[in-house]
Amino acid sequence: MAFRDLPAYVLLGDPGAGKSTVFQQEAEQTGSCYVSARDLITFDDRPEWHGKILFIDGLDEIRAGSSDIRNPFDTIRARLDSLGRPRFRLSCREADWLGSADQQCLKSVS
Repeated sequence: MAFRDLPAYVLLGDPGAGKSTVFQQEAEQTGSCYVSARDLITFDDRPEWHGKILFIDGLDEIRAGSSDIRNPFDTIRARLDSLGRPRFRLSCREADWLGSADQQCLKSVS
């Protein structure tokens, strides 16, 4: 995959396009860690998250249940910062990605 060397990227796609499947397969093939966005923000720091590329799946799913769609994203960014800013990949439905605003916010943790 051409993006394997990047410190971070966002995978955008429509529902059912296969984002989760691609993330699970890529994490397995590279010895990385697949984690849902919900688990990343819910659970305390996990040892398996350290020293590996994090494939964070489903930003859109946690934004859907929030009264302010920026809060879940900011919680993910805070978690990435507390983990020492590891390399990561983030998936989101294209309709739920806030474009350049979200992109600018990611720069602080990538």
